[in-house]
Amino acid sequence: MILDNERGSCKKQPHSTGFLHEAPYSDKEGETMAEDLEKLLEKANDYFYKNDYGKAMELYEKIVAKDDQNYQCYEKMGKIEMSRGNLEKAVEYYTKSLDIYGENENTWNELGNVYFDQKDFEKAIDCY
Repeated sequence: MILDNERGSCKKQPHSTGFLHEAPYSDKEGETMAEDLEKLLEKANDYFYKNDYGKAMELYEKIVAKDDQNYQCYEKMGKIEMSRGNLEKAVEYYTKSLDIYGENENTWNELGNVYFDQKDFEKAIDCY
C-alpha cells in the first residue's frame, strides 16, 4: 500500500517488474495470452489517445481482469477517471498502479494532482 496509515500521506515503495506475464499455455494457434493482451493494450491505447475513453476503459478493464499486475492500464484508467472528474476513482486506480510499480514518477505526479484538486495539499506535496 502506498498510503501511510497515520496521516494518509504517500510513501514511495519498490516496484514489481511484472508486465503482461507470460502465460504457460496458448489461447490461440501459437499466440500466448501475453501476446493477446499486448495487442489488446495497443488497441486500448489507440482509443485512449483518440480521446475515446469509453472504449479505452472497456479494454483496460478486460486487460486487468486477466493481468492484474498491469500498472500501465491502471495508470491510464486513473487518467480517464480524472478527466471525468471522478477523483476518488482516479486515486483508486493510481494507487493500484503504484502498488505494482512504485517508481513511476508520472503516476506519482498524477496522484499528487488529484490530491491537489481535492485541496488535500499535504498529500499532494508528499506525492510530488
